[in-house]
Amino acid sequence: MEWMVFATASAFTFALVSVLDKTLISDHIGSGKIFVAAVGVAQLGKSERFIKRKKQNQELFKKLLKNLDSIDVFNFNPEGDIVPHRNIIFVPDASELILYLVANGVGARTLFMPMHSQPCYNYAKDFPITEKLFKTGVCLPSAPSLKKDDIKFLISGLESR
Repeated sequence: MEWMVFATASAFTFALVSVLDKTLISDHIGSGKIFVAAVGVAQLGKSERFIKRKKQNQELFKKLLKNLDSIDVFNFNPEGDIVPHRNIIFVPDASELILYLVANGVGARTLFMPMHSQPCYNYAKDFPITEKLFKTGVCLPSAPSLKKDDIKFLISGLESR
């Protein structure tokens, strides 16, 4: 019986949010796309600060991880002016490390699934290098709001395992 109450409450909440969405965004702003664009334009003013912080965080990750034997930090091409979208490391078993990090409050995820193995492509050929990168790659947090203490906390968790 509890599940029926929960299901009804969920359906009602979803319907209410949908109506509010339509009323607040579509009817008053004209299009959700305009709203999203406005948010994006507002963020442009912060882009220089975001880029600087992401680069600083990437350098701190590299510095603090360089002496850990079982971890390799992904190195971007030094000839490019890269803004790291993700802080990527490679470890022997990515899924094990991700479970550990998530259990300890760190948002970590795998690299993107290799293109050839995505169902929409259904390409049966082997690509051992991309498959290895997927099995060993871990994306660590990369938000510009990360502080040095956050990164040091994350690294201490990696050192203690």
